[in-house]
Amino acid sequence: MKKNFIWQSNFEESQVEDIEILISNVIEERNLVPCHLNQLDIILAITGPLDNILEGQILCTCKKVIMKFEGSSDGSKLTLEENL
Repeated sequence: MKKNFIWQSNFEESQVEDIEILISNVIEERNLVPCHLNQLDIILAITGPLDNILEGQILCTCKKVIMKFEGSSDGSKLTLEENL
């Protein structure tokens, strides 16, 4: 399955690969699948007053939200909200 990562804010280039691997692993572990085509769009942003919060959502190409997540900007702690 194709995963399209869309970063919407400033981020450290060194963190991108690690976070994308982490989110890919979550998708595989939870067996998340899109309802259309064979692609997921993963929208990510680093937010918070200290740029220390990672927020994002995983979408089907039809824009249906499959999962939302939030946690530390390094991805070490994530809260997942599935089946929306």
